[in-house]
Amino acid sequence: MSYFLLPASIEVARASGSIVVPSSLAAAYFAALAQLPMLAGAAAHSGWNESLCTAALAATAAATGNHQTAQLLLETEQSDIPAVINWLQSR
Repeated sequence: MSYFLLPASIEVARASGSIVVPSSLAAAYFAALAQLPMLAGAAAHSGWNESLCTAALAATAAATGNHQTAQLLLETEQSDIPAVINWLQSR
């Protein structure tokens, strides 16, 4: 798996469950979350596999408040992507 998967999953679950981050942790939590897009960009390289790339994209989406996009990225199996693309193109 990837080091981006855990924070992306936590943030998607937090947002979808309307869970409030305790005030004693909120500043640090959201500051760390805001670092994810920069960390993903800094860590990116051409050797990434699809799972790591997807997790980094999901973390970036979650960190920027795009929770549904993050959830879609986290829940779509790599093997289902061609079918999803075909479905989107046929609409």
